[in-house]
Amino acid sequence: MLDQVYHPIVVVYSEIDLRNNQKAQSGILSYREIDQLISESQKTIETKSQVSLEMNELRSEMTPRQSISQSGPLTLTQWIVPLFNEHLEEMRNMPNSALITGPLSMAKNHVKSKDHLKAPAYLSQAYIERQFNQLDFYDIMGTIKDKLALTSNKEYLIIDKKVIEIRRSIIGDVLKKFTKAILTGKPIASVSIPIKVMEPMSQTATFARMLANLEQLRLASLQSDPLETFKRVICYACSNIYFGVNYIKPITPLIGETAQGYFADGSKYYAEKLSHHPLALAFQVVNDIHNFEVDVKFEMDFKMTANEFKSAFKGIIHVRVKEHHFYYTMPIVWSKGLMYGKNVFGFDHYFYFHFPGQKMKAWVKVNSNGRADLLDGCILDSKENLVKNYDKFASNIFPGMKPKKTDPAKQLALISGAFTERIMIDDIEYWNCDQLAYKMKMCEDVLPSDWRFREDLIWYLNGDIVMAENWKVKLEEVQREFKKLKDSGDKVRLKKAKSMKA
Repeated sequence: MLDQVYHPIVVVYSEIDLRNNQKAQSGILSYREIDQLISESQKTIETKSQVSLEMNELRSEMTPRQSISQSGPLTLTQWIVPLFNEHLEEMRNMPNSALITGPLSMAKNHVKSKDHLKAPAYLSQAYIERQFNQLDFYDIMGTIKDKLALTSNKEYLIIDKKVIEIRRSIIGDVLKKFTKAILTGKPIASVSIPIKVMEPMSQTATFARMLANLEQLRLASLQSDPLETFKRVICYACSNIYFGVNYIKPITPLIGETAQGYFADGSKYYAEKLSHHPLALAFQVVNDIHNFEVDVKFEMDFKMTANEFKSAFKGIIHVRVKEHHFYYTMPIVWSKGLMYGKNVFGFDHYFYFHFPGQKMKAWVKVNSNGRADLLDGCILDSKENLVKNYDKFASNIFPGMKPKKTDPAKQLALISGAFTERIMIDDIEYWNCDQLAYKMKMCEDVLPSDWRFREDLIWYLNGDIVMAENWKVKLEEVQREFKKLKDSGDKVRLKKAKSMKA
């Protein structure tokens, strides 16, 4: 994967690129020159020289196929944050002086004085440790307490009155925008939603909750029987939707936006926004201690009616545990009560799994027999070859898309339970909701494209909703400019490629 963000000045590579591509490693060092990064900060010549010297030392230490984060304690952002925050404070104490953007801004050179925008101070490491890195485990019950309730048929009911009130206040306007987008042939993802109804975190970070039940993968790595390993991977996938429950929409990432984090078990987390139309993201979880890895790349597919919203994760998740490779797809997420009735949401349809190396497959139905959290499925023998095309993945291993009608003689194990309570395989409990999932923590030193350098998000965390919304609008404008540049560049490259073939 080699996705880039096209910017008039710089090219931003993600940590995913850096781990796998030597060209990307050299690219970020050559394009992200220090003088460019701090030019608008008006640093002294002495400071520039010192930083350039340190960067040259770092460049000399780089070795092939080594990521930026592995190259040493001093990298691209560790020194920039305190320097800029200090300089910003100095500038604000001077009359008639203010910085519009910081050196790591995605909107650099796109913001004018007439926009009436202010640069916020970057989040300090002390703030990050206090607000995001305190806990090793994700407290799902503490997060949803007094905000969500389970109905009699185990749908999630939103009871947070403040959130309901804010949603209802803007839903009419948003629905009009959705309708206009549909009628004009534009994707729903292009509709701008007010920041006040969103969680003050980027989706590149919040998706970590859908991958964080890593204890199941550790247990999978301890198994000598491939079938038992497969069972643990299935439990990992199905239990993750319990920890991934979130009733507040995270902030949609900008093109090229990244996230870097880690978990208390030693796993490393990387995320990247690949494209906006269609909305596509990539994620990686890597654990060298227990020898497992999770790779995710998907597009979001949205469908909406007057009172219901559905989204599908169109992608195949790849899990490697030691020498074994597993592949699966996720069910859809639905939400009802947008305009009237109760605000409820949940999951529906199937997980599909393929373990081609050991000729096994599985299906797990979510939401059956009138209960929204029920799980029903089985593991079966499989003779099918692996198909990595999302649209053909399930139909390849389950022709006719009728998994429940598969031959009982081929069944290797039966799966049952409920993702809000426990998962059973052949009447043995493999997981229950009392077990804890890890909480993603934020790395101290990250790429310049990291989500936490977004002005709208920083102002939101600081409680200034008006400035946050104004920045959100501006950043979306910049994103549209990026897309035009990328489309233009793609056309040039396509034309050049055709001429070379002629």
